[in-house]
Amino acid sequence: MSNTKWYEDENLVNLSRKCDEVYFDQDEEGMCILVDKCYKQAHDLKNTNMIRARYFYISFTIQSDLIDLKRKKSRNNYKDSIKSLKFYETDFQKSLYLARNAFELLANEMEEDNNISKNELIYMISFQWQLSVNYANFFYQNGRLVKAVEILSIFNSKNVFPMGMAQLGMKLYELACCHYDGGQRTIMLYKAYHYIKQAIESDEPFPEKAEMNNLLNYYSNNIISMLGHNYLDKAYTIRDFLYFSDDMSVEATKYWEWVAKNKLALNLLNDVFDSVEVGYDPLYLPSMSEDIEGKKVQYLFGLFNQIKQEYVSARFLAYEGFNTKEPHFSDKRVYLINTLDYPIYGIGIEKIKACYRAVYSVFDKIAFFLNEYFEIGIKKNIIGYVRLFSPDKNANDKKRILDIAENNYPLFGMWWLFKDVRNININEDGTVNKKAEYKHIDNVMTKISKVRNAMEHGYLKILDTHCKELFIDDSRLDKLAYNISFEDYEKLTLQLLKYVREAIVLLVFSVKREEEIKESHRRSDEILAPMYTDKYDDEWKHIY
Repeated sequence: MSNTKWYEDENLVNLSRKCDEVYFDQDEEGMCILVDKCYKQAHDLKNTNMIRARYFYISFTIQSDLIDLKRKKSRNNYKDSIKSLKFYETDFQKSLYLARNAFELLANEMEEDNNISKNELIYMISFQWQLSVNYANFFYQNGRLVKAVEILSIFNSKNVFPMGMAQLGMKLYELACCHYDGGQRTIMLYKAYHYIKQAIESDEPFPEKAEMNNLLNYYSNNIISMLGHNYLDKAYTIRDFLYFSDDMSVEATKYWEWVAKNKLALNLLNDVFDSVEVGYDPLYLPSMSEDIEGKKVQYLFGLFNQIKQEYVSARFLAYEGFNTKEPHFSDKRVYLINTLDYPIYGIGIEKIKACYRAVYSVFDKIAFFLNEYFEIGIKKNIIGYVRLFSPDKNANDKKRILDIAENNYPLFGMWWLFKDVRNININEDGTVNKKAEYKHIDNVMTKISKVRNAMEHGYLKILDTHCKELFIDDSRLDKLAYNISFEDYEKLTLQLLKYVREAIVLLVFSVKREEEIKESHRRSDEILAPMYTDKYDDEWKHIY
């Protein structure tokens, strides 16, 4: 394995320069050749992890540029944009795989205690920022705005990277425009404006600034026209936007701080702020219309109630499980055998498992909702997220979800989200590999799925985090079990909660977009009669 510092590697520098050259020349054939070269170097285990990460990144960027060149030839309007995304599906899958491997290798190196020098850390952070911007743009193209903003949220007053701030501002603007809540939209646009303003006024140059200047001004001027200078020029803090109750108990405050910090609130302001003030769950369905004799909307409100309640309850079970430090009385006087491999037992672990099971099932309930709302026609006894988003070619459905998504970008984003949930395998060219495990689009979701399968259909054993030597020398590991450390299990649980939160947000956005389409097609002589809904009071949430 080479000892050359990854940021000084001559082959890397030369190959990166060649990639820029073929892109500027719009040489598609040359780009394909370089993607393959970088792909092979990235998978060569003789290279260091950081060199492999850079090759993954270069391969990802040139592959993404190649997709852009192809799409420009076929894209004329909104509908054609989504059609081209479907047409280049395998190329996108390959790009996702490449980017995620670059991220994973980089994250592992930055987390490990490898005596990284200050100079190397600077290069690593610069690499992380570049990768984050390109990765977020990729998700934005695929309709996953929530994910794009999540990735870009590393940029703040401490991590001043003008390109990152510019992208965060623009993506936050787009996210705000998808939202039905005018009050929250105003707050999000305020933050978006100041991110963009900071990027424009930054003294730190970035290569793309000149070509992005018109775009940044376009976003900035749009926000000014909506909110006005009098509002935007004031220095607001989160306490100016949101009221925080000082009457909240210490226990409740700790819980909502945990929710906000991990960005798990069903609240789009949690995509902007991570303090306790955004620790509540106001997100709900937008207004929906139907024939006066219909009952579907009422039923859908009830179904969304259930989806939301199951998510927030599962979230709290995870919090309780993570914070159960002492043995519970229900765990005492329970005879267990010491198997000498440091497993963790107790009600805390079982609460986290209950969260894991419950929140995973929300994916199928979201599919159930979409099937009913869009009248896809899949039978209730067979509907699930796999059936909805990957229908059999011979299925006799009334509609196909992807046909509807041609006019509904959030719905298309959900299709890409559920590709991750399915943890599909891909071949080298990005096509789906149905026969065996090969290269997963999302390695994290693959782990999440394996843990769930072990939990539901096999034997999951969660081990004390401090016993890392067991995973190095696995001779003492339980060969019947799927073994995982508590630290890794906690990370996977939080990631699963984030996936489900994103799916719920996209569900709301998809409904909003569809209702806008309905409204645009409504005849001028049609009359809409409002039907007002009442709130289900928190005090009713108990068993009589």
